[in-house]
Amino acid sequence: MSLVNWKNSIKRDKNSRRHLKKNSSQQNGESFNLRLWLLMTIFSKKSSSEKGQLLVFVLLFGVVLIGLLMGIILTTIKEYKIANQQINSRQGKTLTHNAITRAQDFLDDNRLLLLFPIESFEEIAAGETSKSQMIQEGLRRCQSDEDWQRQLDLMKSYASGDWLSIPMGKWRMTDYEYDSQKKVGTVIIESETEKNVQSRLKVPMNIEFYPVPVLHLLGFDRDGTGNLRFFGDVWVKNCQVDLKKFVFNNPNESVATYITFPEPKLPELGFGTVSGIPEQQQNIIINNPPSDIVFPREGDVPSNAYTDSETGEEVLVFTYVIKSLNITNNSRKIILRNELNGKRVKIIFYLVKSARGSIVNQCSNGGIPCKPADFFLFAYGADGGLTLGEFDESNPQICLRINSYLNGVIVAPGYQVGLNRSPGLAQFDGFIIADTWDTSGSCGSNSGTIKLQSTLEWSDFPGDWEYQLIPPMIAGNRNWQPLPVSGSERTSELSDYEEYDELTNYLRKFKSEQPPTYELLPSNASSFHFQYRNIMKEEEEEEEEEETNK
Repeated sequence: MSLVNWKNSIKRDKNSRRHLKKNSSQQNGESFNLRLWLLMTIFSKKSSSEKGQLLVFVLLFGVVLIGLLMGIILTTIKEYKIANQQINSRQGKTLTHNAITRAQDFLDDNRLLLLFPIESFEEIAAGETSKSQMIQEGLRRCQSDEDWQRQLDLMKSYASGDWLSIPMGKWRMTDYEYDSQKKVGTVIIESETEKNVQSRLKVPMNIEFYPVPVLHLLGFDRDGTGNLRFFGDVWVKNCQVDLKKFVFNNPNESVATYITFPEPKLPELGFGTVSGIPEQQQNIIINNPPSDIVFPREGDVPSNAYTDSETGEEVLVFTYVIKSLNITNNSRKIILRNELNGKRVKIIFYLVKSARGSIVNQCSNGGIPCKPADFFLFAYGADGGLTLGEFDESNPQICLRINSYLNGVIVAPGYQVGLNRSPGLAQFDGFIIADTWDTSGSCGSNSGTIKLQSTLEWSDFPGDWEYQLIPPMIAGNRNWQPLPVSGSERTSELSDYEEYDELTNYLRKFKSEQPPTYELLPSNASSFHFQYRNIMKEEEEEEEEEETNK
């Protein structure tokens, strides 16, 4: 083979291999493309299926999530409403409690109003009648002009049913009545929160009265009661007196308090001799007697007698006009008997001047116990009048020395009163009205061995001498009663109580709750005759007669 042919043969072989490679590459490419297409087709179908499933899953998840969110939202709204209702309810209850507290604080600050209906508050606040002025005098006590005006404005607001603003809302007192038979004062309170939650309650309150005090001071007393042991209250009229100067054996049971309404006036005696009292029992002068004097004395005559409606026992009343009482000898004394011929004895002294000496009770051994109301001493030495022709003294005193014990009622306005003692312990049981109290030693003692207490009841005082007003006080709540909300109209739930139109009738109503008492009646303007009558019985007879005439 020639060289040329051999080169051509080699060249043809290279071209042939190149061509085979090219065809093989094309076939491989086409095969790869086919396989790629098949894979893409397969995966494309799988992807579409999975996308559908995923979409369905997403949709289901969204529905479930929306359901959960809606449940959470609804639960949250419900809980919010419940929480809001609870908040509103709590606010309503808090507002109601605050309203009741404010109403009771007002009535507690103005305790005499507890005896009168809400309709009379405006009349009392106006102060245009003698009765309303007397009540105002007792209500004001020792308040400043600004504080007193605020109380008057509140009285008018309560009487008018005005709404009063307080934190979280407003309230008003729509009614108040006092039931003297049950001794219950009932107030009706309406309240409304800022979110219009309304409530209306009837709040009954137990009403009690101050007990009879041991001492009622009318003047400016600087020294107080010293070391004497007081087991009862002290009333003070003068607002400049420091109440901290009165010390009590048990401060939790006894207090000193300002009482500024008028005290009862002394019984009117007139001039000259007093009719109805035997002559030997008038113008008595006791000046260092050689022996003890026992009252009633032999030959003394009772001025009157009556039957005690509570005990049924007959009581003999002996009255005396004492022009002078001076016993400086400590071994001499006045003895007050409480029994005569098996009957109880009541002794009344009308003192014209000062008194100094020892007075003791002689309690019978026959079973009739001594009572503080068995002895009354009325002192006229500072009454501002020419009583029985006697001028007032400049500084009248009653200085009593107690041998063991003394029961009685001493009414001595304008007097300085002091109690002293014989050796040993001494006790006074009763009630004293005085201008000032003496513990200097010259008249009254400062010893802690003298005990003063009061077991008197208000019904023990005679009808011609008794307080027209006695301070009441709230002694606790009864069960509150919810009432239908009345809206803007002011309504009353207390119409079943007896109604009175005048303050005078309310005063009479207050007095009628005391047990039957007996009244001393003046027979004329210039003298005093003792005649007892049953007030309650006569009032009942008058009312029955009025009903019959109708």
